Amino acid sequence: MLTLAASTASAVPIPSTAAAAAAPAHEHRAWAALLTGNSENMTTLALVQVASLRRFSAHKKHITMVTPEVNEVAKARLRAAGSHVVPVDLITPNWKISASWWETVFTKLQIFSLGNTSAGRVDQVAFVDLDAFIVSERADTIFDACDATELCAVQDAANLCINPSNGDQYVCAMGTPGSSSMLNAGVMVARPSASLLAGFKARLAARTKPYLTLPEQEFLSSIYLDGTSYAEPERNRFRFIPASYGQCWANNAQLASASIVHNCGPFKYGHHPLCAWDDNREGCLERLIGWSEGTQRAAEVPRQKVLALYQSLITTANPCATHGRNEGTCAASSSNPIDGSDFGPQCVWCGEDARCVPTGTCLPSTPAKTAQVERWQLYLREREWIAQQELLNKRRHLARSEERRVGKECRSR
Repeated sequence: MLTLAASTASAVPIPSTAAAAAAPAHEHRAWAALLTGNSENMTTLALVQVASLRRFSAHKKHITMVTPEVNEVAKARLRAAGSHVVPVDLITPNWKISASWWETVFTKLQIFSLGNTSAGRVDQVAFVDLDAFIVSERADTIFDACDATELCAVQDAANLCINPSNGDQYVCAMGTPGSSSMLNAGVMVARPSASLLAGFKARLAARTKPYLTLPEQEFLSSIYLDGTSYAEPERNRFRFIPASYGQCWANNAQLASASIVHNCGPFKYGHHPLCAWDDNREGCLERLIGWSEGTQRAAEVPRQKVLALYQSLITTANPCATHGRNEGTCAASSSNPIDGSDFGPQCVWCGEDARCVPTGTCLPSTPAKTAQVERWQLYLREREWIAQQELLNKRRHLARSEERRVGKECRSR
């Protein structure tokens, strides 16, 4: 698995959070997310995001865009949490996206359709991926930080390079000679516009060559960026916003100052067991992070605080999660009513992946759940490959050390 170190280097100016100007008093602002497919875990992530907004943001309007296949159970849970559920159509290219878990990513463009919906008027919308959540009151400054006329986004931690043999784009390290900057479509601020959306759709429909890595990010970057600079900078259509609003693969310093955390990659905070289940809670957060991100990062206090906050938010979003240590503890919760649930007082075991959820919310196998399993299995295979490479490197190092020791002994005789 390629993990690129986050960097603050950029050829385009990124404003500081403190530099944000006050917005006009009449601005109608909202947070938004996109839910596609039917999966307990993705619905839970949406609920975690809503819970984080309730805890930290003064802008209480949250919109969950849902595509036609999303069932009524998920919609009801979102409405009960206070999110405005807004139906949107899928946006897909004329070519197949290779990764099943990214097949619906172009539907993020529907943020430009949110100007006047059942959620009311919206002048400016902050879109946040389902694997991102608010961690500070400072998150509200994201609206003022975006002074572009169309779109703002966090800069991705990676760049895009061109394969000279076939012209295909691929992800490469930031700062690679000849590479181009890329925006991250996981945290964006947009001004809704029907004409802009129509233009994006037409441009996507006209493209016949697939984007092979991060499709929607490559698409938007091709419109708003030119190499490592802004395209048409004088028009102020697009601007980057600071990494504190959701940098993928954030380092310790970035997490310490973050107002939004973007949990990029196949491993999500929800894959960790809750520390509340741990018989030895002391050092639990560090042990969990050590498994997923390595011992060096595990010792970082900001990283531990983020995971602790996530675990607090998930028990707010899904009270049954507290009982999810195993199937037995979930079943035992049936005798302990969960206050405030619109789905009855009981919980039900929904398998090792979704674990303990409110009764009536566990779903049968769906394409969305299958895609999640595929991504998780790919992650596990990559972990195994990396572990094997580390073991081989260790053996080679020991063999070379032994060769040097034997050679030294021979020369001393």
